[in-house]
Parts: sequence; C-alpha cells; structure tokens
Amino acid sequence: MSGFLVWMGALAVAAMLAIGITNVGWAAVEQARAQAGADATALAGAADGLDAATEAAQRNDVLVVAITESGNIVTAVVQSGNATATAHAERRVIPVTPGPRN
Repeated sequence: MSGFLVWMGALAVAAMLAIGITNVGWAAVEQARAQAGADATALAGAADGLDAATEAAQRNDVLVVAITESGNIVTAVVQSGNATATAHAERRVIPVTPGPRN
C-alpha cells in the first residue's frame, strides 16, 4: 500500500509542475502578444496619428490603456489578458529631394 501512495504522490507532484510550467508559458505568450500590440500601436501612431494607433491596437486584439504624443514621440500602453506593455515610436520627417527630370 505504501508503494501505491508514493506513486500517487509522485504523480500529483508531476501534475502540479506541469500546470505551473503551462501557466508560465501562457504568461510569456500574453506578454509577447501585448508587446507586439504596443509596438504596432506606437508605430501606427507615429506614422499616421492617434486614430491609426487605435485601429492598430484593435487589429492586434489589445486593449488601449493610453496613447500619448509628446513632440515627435508617441507612447502606447496596451493590455493583452493580464499582461501590460509599453512602446515608444518617434515621428521623423525625412526631406526628399527630387531627382533629375528626364
């Protein structure tokens, strides 16, 4: 009978470890999803304005916590599940000089 209890205890410990590893894995996935959404949101905001940033967040299935502009810097804070991520993007204007006309 004691051998059975040892095996059952070992099985219970293995199951708890598997559940813990799975939870850590899902948390990493949620954090990566949140970071990707924050990056896309900030880049869209820097390129095309705050409306575009909001649309990018919706397309990436993240919840906008805040989108702010300070000078040329757009900052996006988004949430995906229990994970929150922040990204910054800089709006740059690069002058284009016309080439020779043919």
